[in-house]
Amino acid sequence: MAGEGSGGGGGAGAFEDEAEPTVTIGEYIEGIEAEELEADLVLGGDDGKECTYGGGYLKRQAVFSCLTCVPAGVAGVCTACSLACHDGHEWFE
Repeated sequence: MAGEGSGGGGGAGAFEDEAEPTVTIGEYIEGIEAEELEADLVLGGDDGKECTYGGGYLKRQAVFSCLTCVPAGVAGVCTACSLACHDGHEWFE
């Protein structure tokens, strides 16, 4: 009979366990701000637009090892150089 059994009709609840969670715009903005704060803490406020090598020692900055240029991973480069000079290389922070 129509409407009985497990036909392909779907209907409400067919994909309940696949529903994406609902967030408010406020929750979304809070999440973005938290991610930005974490990035600032990790990068030390470095925007990656200027090489920091000439500035000497910096109290806090991200340092990346380029495995393409130095396979042993014993040399570090700043954010700007990792993006500009070592783009496409294999590196880790």
